[in-house]
Amino acid sequence: MGFKPDFISELPAPFQGPAGDLFEAGRDYAEEFLKRRLGIGQPELFEPHSGPTKYIDPHILAARKEQLLYIRHVASKKHIGFFAMLTNFSNNYTMNWNEEQVYGRPDPIVGYSNTRRSLTIGFKLVAADLREAKYNYNKTLGRGGMERVSLTNMFYPTYKEINRYKTIASPPILAIKHMQLIQSYGEAVDGGYLIGYVGSSTITPKFDQGGYEDLENGNFMYPKIIDISLNFNVLHDYDLGWKASTGFLAELFPELGSGEDIGRILGGRHGGAVGAALGAIGGGSADDIINNVVYDDNEIPNDGVAAGDARSGGILGVLAGVGIDAVLGNK
Repeated sequence: MGFKPDFISELPAPFQGPAGDLFEAGRDYAEEFLKRRLGIGQPELFEPHSGPTKYIDPHILAARKEQLLYIRHVASKKHIGFFAMLTNFSNNYTMNWNEEQVYGRPDPIVGYSNTRRSLTIGFKLVAADLREAKYNYNKTLGRGGMERVSLTNMFYPTYKEINRYKTIASPPILAIKHMQLIQSYGEAVDGGYLIGYVGSSTITPKFDQGGYEDLENGNFMYPKIIDISLNFNVLHDYDLGWKASTGFLAELFPELGSGEDIGRILGGRHGGAVGAALGAIGGGSADDIINNVVYDDNEIPNDGVAAGDARSGGILGVLAGVGIDAVLGNK
């Protein structure tokens, strides 16, 4: 529920709703305007050198094309973009089943539990000079600057203080995106970010590949290459699988699906995405009309019983029932 000032509740009742909506719209506009002007919510990116450079830095080119690996700490809204050279990337799916062994039966009785998805991501951060090396180190193993925007800091929760005692406010839920390779189709986080949590991570500075000294600001050494691996467990914010095809058409033609399915396929072939959407609406409406004609009000089609099953009479039972009702004039 959004914040609303007290003066809105003092208005006459008919005006409270429109005034509240107008206030929320204005507040949202002001918030977005300030975020754009102040750069709040934008990912921390490596800034190029001022003036001309002697070579084309692929880091900068990738940033301009939004081809970085973006990681966001959902609770704190801290956001970072890495020029990641992928060395390992895999999607792992685990289907969990509950198996029960029964005496005299060779196969177990199985019950489906859930399907889990995790990502294994391995990448290198390679620095072309001292400035990039300092950035890569500070945004991974380091503190992360004034705003503490670093990858390792994102592995920790947000805290709040109650009577000078720290307690966890939000867990370290992360959102990541890397072009089309890592993305979400949901809207929990703007920009198509995939939401989840890191089960484990390994960050290894590769000093055997060389490094850069920074003696002006202290006795510091920064590696040219940092190896990073993440085990990311996905928490989907969009629907998975399929909606069951139900209704008279789905039972009559089980390999074709429902009227909505048929309409979507036909509409998509002739009109693309728009045609598919319109076809699904039309097919679903046709399905509803047919179901109302064929089935009684208290009869549920495809109620967990396969077509032809003796418990439901299957298609033959439905057709026979329709025929008998027509002959006898039953309603």
